[in-house]
Amino acid sequence: NVAVEYCLAQLSSMGEPDTKAFNIPNSDAYDEAKVEGLELPLYPRQAKALTRMLAIENGQVEFAEEERSEHTLPGIGWCLIGKATKCSKLRGGVLGDAIGSGK
Repeated sequence: NVAVEYCLAQLSSMGEPDTKAFNIPNSDAYDEAKVEGLELPLYPRQAKALTRMLAIENGQVEFAEEERSEHTLPGIGWCLIGKATKCSKLRGGVLGDAIGSGK
C-alpha cells in the first residue's frame, strides 16, 4: 500500500526543506533473548540484538520507505513537491558492534 502526497510551493517562500531527524534503529527497546547451551553468555546488548534479529526474521519489524521529488515549474515561480511512502516488512539488516566489544 503506497501513500502519495503532493503540494505546490512558491519558489520565493520555500527556504530550506523541512526534514526529519535521521535515526538509526537499534535494539535498545527489545527484551534480552534467553539462550541455553552457550559456552559463554551473551552480553545484554547482544541478547537484545538477537531478539530484534529474530523479530525481523519473523516479519514483525516494519520499515517506512519514503521517496521525495521536487520539480520546478519554469516561468511561473512555483515548485511541485511530491512524496510517496510505503511501509514494508524489514528484510535482513546489518549486525554492527564497536571494535573490541566482544562479538
